[in-house]
Formats: sequence, C-alpha cells, structure tokens
Amino acid sequence: MSIMEHFENFPVLETRRLTLRKCLETDIPEFNRLASNPNVTTWIGWEPHKSVDETAAFVKLLTEGYERGTCMTWAMCDKETDKFMGLVSFVHVKEKNFSGEVGYWIGEEYWNKGYTTEAMKKIIGYAFETLGLHRITAGHCVENLPSGRVMVKLGMKFEGVGHDEAYLHGKFYDIAHYALINE
Repeated sequence: MSIMEHFENFPVLETRRLTLRKCLETDIPEFNRLASNPNVTTWIGWEPHKSVDETAAFVKLLTEGYERGTCMTWAMCDKETDKFMGLVSFVHVKEKNFSGEVGYWIGEEYWNKGYTTEAMKKIIGYAFETLGLHRITAGHCVENLPSGRVMVKLGMKFEGVGHDEAYLHGKFYDIAHYALINE
C-alpha cells in the first residue's frame, strides 16, 4: 500500500489523555480563541487570528491539504471533553524517500504539561508503523527552546542550523533541524 492511500480515510488516533482527529467546524471558536493569542503565534508562520472567519478559512486549508494528500493535520483534543487544544501535523511527505516532516502548536494554557510530546509520539508512531516511513524531520526557531525540548524528548537528533531560514513577523530566524530514523 502506498503512503498516499492512507489519506483516503482520515485516521483518528488516541493517547492516554488526547484524541487526535480531523479539525471540525465545531472547533473553530476555540481554535480562534487560542490562535488569536500572540504568544502562541510567535514562533509559527502566521499572524494571530483576527476573526472567526480567518480561522474558518484556515481550517478549510487544512481540509484541502488532506484531500490533496499533501498533509495530515490533527486537532489535538482533550480525550474526556473533546475540547480543541491545538494542532499536530504531518507535512511534506516524500513517498519516494519514505520521509516526512512534523509540526505542532498548542494553546498557551496547555504549555508545559506534556500534551505536545504525547501527541507527537503518537503521530511519529503512526508515520513509522502505518505509513512505513524511514525518516521524520522537524525544525524550530533556535530561540524557541521549549519546541526544541519536545524534539529531544521525542528522541530526535540535532542535525544543524539553517541560518536566516525562516522569515516570521518581519524578522529572519535561524532554524534548528532535527530528525528521527526508524531503526
């Protein structure tokens, strides 16, 4: 089975505390509340959301990316309440090279509680075990130390820095690159 065939039915994944599922229209108000916080968007490639309509358009882009088979983005939700907490993504799938990139963001009130690491472990397990990938990559702005700690907790190995690689919010940033190989 090819990697892209897994994009035919969106996988719902569960961890001890989380449900990882497709982002729904009902998530948009909470998504907007979390994504409008400038502390959340400091290290990601988009500005704080200014309206529910902007968030709805973003959710539509996520759905379209999945339908094209270019990315899988899960809503990270509390397992008991189904409350939206953030996103985890599997993007830039290179089927020929058996590789892909992961990314994430989470609402500020959920920081430093292990949710992102928990979700990412599940996503990486899915990529290795179900999609059959060999290499997973991730990157973070070097100033964003908490994101780097997540990558280290996932067992990812530091591979180097791309200087002035990202342009975010009017400034260039160096990106620290990490990778994990499926042994």
